[in-house]
Amino acid sequence: MKHFRWLRRSNITTRLVTGFALICVFVMAIGWIGIFSANTSNDNLGSAAVQMRSVKYLADTHLNILLVERSLLSGAFQLDPALQARDLQAADVGLQNLDVAFQQFLQNDPGHTDEENRDIAIFQQTEQTWRASIAQIMPIIRLQSVTANAQAHAFFNGAWKMQSQTLLQTIG
Repeated sequence: MKHFRWLRRSNITTRLVTGFALICVFVMAIGWIGIFSANTSNDNLGSAAVQMRSVKYLADTHLNILLVERSLLSGAFQLDPALQARDLQAADVGLQNLDVAFQQFLQNDPGHTDEENRDIAIFQQTEQTWRASIAQIMPIIRLQSVTANAQAHAFFNGAWKMQSQTLLQTIG
């Protein structure tokens, strides 16, 4: 306590001012620590929000793919041309919803880290692969045969489910 000898010899006003200044410095130090820790937690919250949007996009994707699958593989698809047209239209709506969900995912998060860009690239690649596969399998399904139905089922249960597992592992 050698350093504070002058404080013992000073009058009460000097002691009060010095005490108040020390308290202010202490409060400011706590405030700065709080600000820096809040910024760090906001970064963590930001990446958590991005991850939640990724999961939501994936869930929307699965939902729309189920819509397409149900539309293409419904029993009515093979029976009635009017119902077939309705099912194909529902499949198109499912594909459009994929586009909308993906665009919203991109717009909600304009600045991306390298990891997020990698996830986005995987989303785009998976969606393109899936669309290309759908384009290949549509003519077969339009043949309205049991074989076509079996081939479509094999595609949905094999190729797409493997791709969606890759997506889930990427996000998880």
